[in-house]
Amino acid sequence: MVVRYFCRCLTCGHAHTLRIAMGHAITQQHTFPCGGCEQDMTIDVLQHRETANCDITCAVNCEVGTEEGLIVNLHPDFPIPQDQLHVDRAFPWLEHVRAVGERQSELGLNMPPFRSLEDFRLQMQSIQTHEQRWAVVRKAWSLTRSGKDTLAAEEIAKYRFGPGASGKGLEDLLFDFCGHLLQSKASLYEGAFETLKATFRINGPGVSSLAHHYREHWQRDHLDRYFDIFSQYFRDFGEFSQTLLMCQYDIPLKAEEHASSQSFSRTKMFYGNGFEVFMSNIEVLACVNNVLSGRSFDEFAMMNLTKYSTINKAGRAQTFMATKPFADFASGINSSLRNGSHHGAIRLDANQRNVLFRSGGTGAENKMKYVEYLRLCSDLMLRLCALLMFELALAQN
Repeated sequence: MVVRYFCRCLTCGHAHTLRIAMGHAITQQHTFPCGGCEQDMTIDVLQHRETANCDITCAVNCEVGTEEGLIVNLHPDFPIPQDQLHVDRAFPWLEHVRAVGERQSELGLNMPPFRSLEDFRLQMQSIQTHEQRWAVVRKAWSLTRSGKDTLAAEEIAKYRFGPGASGKGLEDLLFDFCGHLLQSKASLYEGAFETLKATFRINGPGVSSLAHHYREHWQRDHLDRYFDIFSQYFRDFGEFSQTLLMCQYDIPLKAEEHASSQSFSRTKMFYGNGFEVFMSNIEVLACVNNVLSGRSFDEFAMMNLTKYSTINKAGRAQTFMATKPFADFASGINSSLRNGSHHGAIRLDANQRNVLFRSGGTGAENKMKYVEYLRLCSDLMLRLCALLMFELALAQN
């Protein structure tokens, strides 16, 4: 469904006609530049699935309009080609919808059949979106961290577990939540888990020793990092969701595609922060790899664990790059992008389409489209989900 909405810029009065596609999320936020003065405008959308309707609120630098103006196509789940951002009666996202549907069919994720429109409506209402799941997960996780286990259990009871879920504790909740996010990226976790099982068969006591060390010394800090970075991702989910489905189902970005919503001021630190969490927590992969290589979990080929914890985070994955399922976790991680965000050397260019950042070393300026930046952020989020699932599995040994 596409909703047509008139609004005008509060800075220059320029009129806009928004064509807003309704996505998966109940709430949507879109930030886009005014066609006249290029100042950011923001609207909020609240879907009412039971009535197939929505409420739209002008949030920043805009008000309800009364006349047709510049067409602005907005979609919360997919990017839009540059030449169709301002074209009326265009539906450029249908190709992506088709591609996602094909990938879901390949994975056996087809929607259950329905007998009537009412049956379909009830099915849609029963689905928990990622944001709705996160609201439950976040509260249960926070309550557990505070020692409020009874209240946490009440929250967990609100969560709709997927088929095959064996337990209903916080660890089960996190595992199921991450699995729902991964979709076709579940192979990342599956490959690492098979390596963990193979390592246990080779040296069970070595894996158990690592698991004990993990529970005693690392687990609390690791989970705190995950909680913080997951909270950052879902705080600005309306931005990141523009590429999440494409990451989940390995659908490539096309050169002409752009993000229709552009709130870089809110998202610009995510990649750098996620990089720090990821490169800190991959110590579990490095230590499992030590055991797989015939050593104690805290002994690397050229150093011990104490030394390993002091080396540059960007180099920590090098210790397990010969083990492909673990190497897959770190492939494509962009340390230059992290350096740009953490050294205040990252910005959006004047036309609000490209992210400019300076790398370490030579300090050369790099450029990527904002939609590509969002894709890298969502990709990193999925890697973090897979890594958390791996840690939960390791802790059971």
